[in-house]
Amino acid sequence: MKRHIQTTLLERIQKERACALIGPRQVGKSYILKEILKEYPGVYISLDDPIVREEIKRDPYGYLKSHYHPDRFLFVDEPAKVPAVFDALKILIDENEGRPTKICIANSGNYLLMRRIKESLAGRIALLTLLPLSFSEQSGGTNYCGLNHLIDSEDKNFTIPETVDYIQIHRLRENMLVWGGYPLPALASDREFRIRWIRDYLTTYVFPILIEQFQIRNLSAFEKFVRLIFIHSGKLLNKNSLAREVGVSQPTIDNFLYQLKAMMLIVTLEVYHRNPKKRLVKQNKILAIDPLLLHNALNTNFSNEIARELQYFGTIYENFISIELLKILYNSGAIFDAFYWRTQDGAEVDLIIEANGKVLPFEIKATTEISKRDISGLLSFLSDHPHLPLGYLIYPGREIYQIHPKVIALPDWWVLGSFEYLR
Repeated sequence: MKRHIQTTLLERIQKERACALIGPRQVGKSYILKEILKEYPGVYISLDDPIVREEIKRDPYGYLKSHYHPDRFLFVDEPAKVPAVFDALKILIDENEGRPTKICIANSGNYLLMRRIKESLAGRIALLTLLPLSFSEQSGGTNYCGLNHLIDSEDKNFTIPETVDYIQIHRLRENMLVWGGYPLPALASDREFRIRWIRDYLTTYVFPILIEQFQIRNLSAFEKFVRLIFIHSGKLLNKNSLAREVGVSQPTIDNFLYQLKAMMLIVTLEVYHRNPKKRLVKQNKILAIDPLLLHNALNTNFSNEIARELQYFGTIYENFISIELLKILYNSGAIFDAFYWRTQDGAEVDLIIEANGKVLPFEIKATTEISKRDISGLLSFLSDHPHLPLGYLIYPGREIYQIHPKVIALPDWWVLGSFEYLR
């Protein structure tokens, strides 16, 4: 499977001085670099390999220089494992005097990489973010989706494609709402393997790295915190309440949050604050980057039916759609900001995207039966921001229709999917 970000990454590597690809562990960063080298000449160096690590430690610059040629790609995977590599990369990049070097580094998480970039590579490197497989990728689509059309086009006459396989759409949606987009479980068919994978992912990849990098002493408290964060995904972050539930101080909660963000397992949305007269809440909103993390924490037996019975499904669906929208933007290399909006009176908009000079407010509903009550938050937001032309309601339906003069209901598959007629 060709990942959508691959096209964007290739363009950046050949235009920018250097590039960095970051993302959570096990989302396919190494795979993408190796796929590119099947078509283009270059060298792949993985510092996950202990032998390579020992060799490069002796002379980082000499090692990289011996593998570098300006007409070939040089890919360095997990450079944060040998911090001296960053200074060596800085020298290589500067020797090219502003020209593209065709160098790309890839690293899991963003904590160590961003720290090293700030120290050694500031102003020299373009950053791209890879998240788990998107809806469009799993459906075999392209990297130009309905969301891109909303951002790029002034055309408001949205139409449904002539042929749509609604059975396949429903099957993919239901599958992704449980098994998400991490490539190994998403593309597997064995249920027990998928369940073992997510549990091993946390115990084998996430917790050991956090213990090593952040010297976590109270692992049981941290594990409890992680479960609670995923349970509260899609809700406002109440640090005091979390501290009481976990049994630690609020500064410890701040530290735990920082660590989860560093591993890129959660996204935090700040409140959209453009009207100083409006009294808004101050808490951030938490999103998990994959539904599989939510099902593992919520004890749904990895079942949408049980999630519905336990009244978790709406939260899972909102989280899923929000992250899918962010995936589209990351994959296309867009410059954007994402927010949510909520007043102290309770009026709320689930997601607000600023991109290409536009502000797009989205309400997300996990039902096909839409009423005017479902858009009350959108209407309140649009009333406070009268310069904005439209708001959008995303739902798992089949039709595009005007639910209000300023609100359009859009099927989730249309926003997340890719269709040639949109170009």
